Amino acid sequence: MIVSIEWVRDNLNNLVILDARPYVRYMMSGHIPSAINAQVSKVMDISTGAIESVETLSEVFTKWGLSNDSRILVYDEYDGQLGARLAWILEYCGKEVYVMREFFDEWIRLSYPVSFRLEKPRGEGNLKCSPNESVRATHEYTLNSLGKSLIVDARSPEEYHGVMGEFPVSGHIPASLNMPWLQFVGQRGYKPLDPGLDKSREVIVYCDYGLRASIVY
Repeated sequence: MIVSIEWVRDNLNNLVILDARPYVRYMMSGHIPSAINAQVSKVMDISTGAIESVETLSEVFTKWGLSNDSRILVYDEYDGQLGARLAWILEYCGKEVYVMREFFDEWIRLSYPVSFRLEKPRGEGNLKCSPNESVRATHEYTLNSLGKSLIVDARSPEEYHGVMGEFPVSGHIPASLNMPWLQFVGQRGYKPLDPGLDKSREVIVYCDYGLRASIVY
């Protein structure tokens, strides 16, 4: 669920806040008071995009102090990819998540309170990952969905058309729609849009490592 920066300010004491930015940014530029530095590299393989095992995810959530009754908020900066991916992983694990619409730079611009200390969880965590497979499409599932589901390619038009890309095989999944992720983010934060897709059909979003697809999702 996308929430405003003002809503976050007014609910600071009722939230478990996760800062998805790299540790250096978290410490050097400060962070929202009480926010735990929740590095996405702890819950996914950055080199492949694959999420960690259920056991590992549960262990990390415990270290972050997440519990079953936690009201979790995620925020990010720059392009929002890390925050979006972290929020999706939490949702995949069965947890409702709030995402701050604005990026952290906007928090600073508004002169809201900032902390520079390494925050510790307020309490002991016990959240276990309970996979919700309905929000994840495997390779086999996507193949079987061709011609039935709406498949959205969140990459750039250049990657979609095979003009550029880092993989040996360029181009896109047949019949997929190109919906570049950059249209969903702006300088100050995420830009929730209604892309006008047929809501009666299942939608599968993909990119390369899952970060950009998480934004469109």
